[in-house]
Amino acid sequence: MKARIFLSCGQSDRWEERSIAEAIKKRINESELGFECWAACEEQDLDSLRDVVFKRLEEADYFIFVDFKREELKDAAAKNGNPIHRGSLFANQELAVASYIGLADRVLLLQEEGVEERGGVLSAVLANLKEQRGPFRSCDRAGLPELIYDLIKARLGDSSEDRKWTSQTRNALCLSSHAETKPQDNAQPFHIKVENLHHRKDARGCFAYLDEVANLATDEVISQKWQTVEFKWANTRLAAVRIAPKAYRLFDAFWLTHTNGQVVEMEFFHRETAPSSTDYSPHRLGAGRYRLTYSVVSENFKAVQSSFNVEFKPGQPIKDALDRWRGANG
Repeated sequence: MKARIFLSCGQSDRWEERSIAEAIKKRINESELGFECWAACEEQDLDSLRDVVFKRLEEADYFIFVDFKREELKDAAAKNGNPIHRGSLFANQELAVASYIGLADRVLLLQEEGVEERGGVLSAVLANLKEQRGPFRSCDRAGLPELIYDLIKARLGDSSEDRKWTSQTRNALCLSSHAETKPQDNAQPFHIKVENLHHRKDARGCFAYLDEVANLATDEVISQKWQTVEFKWANTRLAAVRIAPKAYRLFDAFWLTHTNGQVVEMEFFHRETAPSSTDYSPHRLGAGRYRLTYSVVSENFKAVQSSFNVEFKPGQPIKDALDRWRGANG
C-alpha cells in the first residue's frame, strides 16, 4: 500500500510543462520514497475532469502544486525590473479544490520566478495553506524532479508532526471480513472490519449498508427490491460511528442461526440486536453460495464498497463457517 500524491502542473506543450510533469511523476514513482504519484495533466476533457481528476483529488494523501509562468501581464507592475506573468489557470483550479477538501496541511507549493505571487486562486486559499511557497528559476526547470524528490524526502524525516509526511498510510477506508469471536449460542454474528488507513484524520459519521446480494449459483440479484437499511455497528446501537486514525470498527454483516452448533439459516438482522423494526430488514437466506456487497459512507472519506463470497449449508458446523469467513475475499 502506497500513499498517493496528486501532482498539479500546467499542461501546455508550448511551455514544455507536460514533459516536466511526467519527469516529476517518474522520479517519485521509481524512487524508494514509497509514494504513488498521479499527474493531473494526463487528463484533458470535461468528462475526465469530473470522473477522474476530482476522484483522484478526493483519494489523494498529498498535493504538489507547480505553478509555471505563462503570458506576461501587461498591466502588472514589474518587480525588480522583471515582468510579471500569470500562472496556470488549470493548476490554480485544482489547488482550490484541494484546499476545499482538506489537503491544506499536506501541500508542497512551487512557483516559478516571475509568476504573479498572489494571482489566481492562490490569493484566496493561501491563508489556509500551511506550506510556504518555494520559488524556482526558469533555468532550473529541468532540475524540478530532483528538487521535489528532495523536498518530499525532507518531509518524511521532518520532526514536526504538522509537517511530516508518511508513505505508510492512506487517505481511505478499507473493508475486510472479520471473525475473531468464539461461537455463540443459537445465533452467530459475522463481522466486517472497517479500517481507517489514515495516520491523523478520523473518519466521522460512518454508515454501513448492504448494496447487493447475488446468488452465485444462478447469477440472480435477489436484493433489488430490498429497502436501504443502516447496518448495526458492534458494541453500539448508534447508526453512525467515528473511526479513529489507524484504527477500526466492526459492523454485523450477517448472522447465522444454528442449533447444537450446526447452521440453520442466514439473517441480516438478528431479532435481539436489530436497530429498527424487522419489517424494514432484508430477507433471510437459505443454504447456498452468495456474493454480498457492502458499502460504508463517511462525512469526510470517500465511500468504499467491497464484495464477499460466502457459502453455507444446513448442518454445517458453525466453527467451520467462521473459519471460512475469515478467508472471504473483500
